[in-house]
Amino acid sequence: GEGGKPGPCPEPGGDEPRAGNGKTGGLPSDDDLAGARIEPVKATGSVHGAGGINKVTIGDKSYFHKQASGIEAAREEATSELASLAGVGVPAARRAAVGGKDGVLSDWVDGAPGDKDKAAFHAAVKADPESATKHALFNFLAGAEDRHAGNYIVGKDGSISSLDHSDTLTPRTPQDAAELMGQDDILAAMEKGQGGGDIRFHAGAVREIAGQVNKMAGHLRDKGMDSAAKALEARGRAIQMLAREEEP
Repeated sequence: GEGGKPGPCPEPGGDEPRAGNGKTGGLPSDDDLAGARIEPVKATGSVHGAGGINKVTIGDKSYFHKQASGIEAAREEATSELASLAGVGVPAARRAAVGGKDGVLSDWVDGAPGDKDKAAFHAAVKADPESATKHALFNFLAGAEDRHAGNYIVGKDGSISSLDHSDTLTPRTPQDAAELMGQDDILAAMEKGQGGGDIRFHAGAVREIAGQVNKMAGHLRDKGMDSAAKALEARGRAIQMLAREEEP
């Protein structure tokens, strides 16, 4: 596509993901959560919306919980699992009820939202083009929406984590994945850091993401998300083509 971006692809159809086993990615079990300390968190509307946000602490370990519908929490869970396969910085997440409220539980991430410290966000993107490329292409592959800077956290070590994926893998996306990619602030930061013009992706990261497409699609099918898997494969073909173009 234009500027090195993958082109449009079919939008995913509707899926009802299968329920998980109550423990994902090293997150606490439902029994562990029963004794957790729960503290409300104030988050700006640009990051997580208003209300239903809690910090959940068990011993010396903290987690993040936000209220969400079953399908939204399932998308968060599936996205975190795909990100783990792709080597992309998305906190482990699973569907869970905390304090009697259904939602999604995820690892706590310390750092500053990208929209609160844009200089740090841009510096982190420029310093690690491999990580930035993985984020940008993974977002395209998963059909991720709402990838503004406030949904990225820059850690003290300069690493970037991507949050808030309740609108990822949606059954009816209003714009195709290429248009969504054009709204991704991590891509804008890459372009700025490279002096404008066509985006230059990290070739090794492109090949790594392309090599995980089939595994990620299979994982979605295992979760009963067949339509999302089919759409991911279509987007994946664009990334695989890009990987061939990046071959030395």
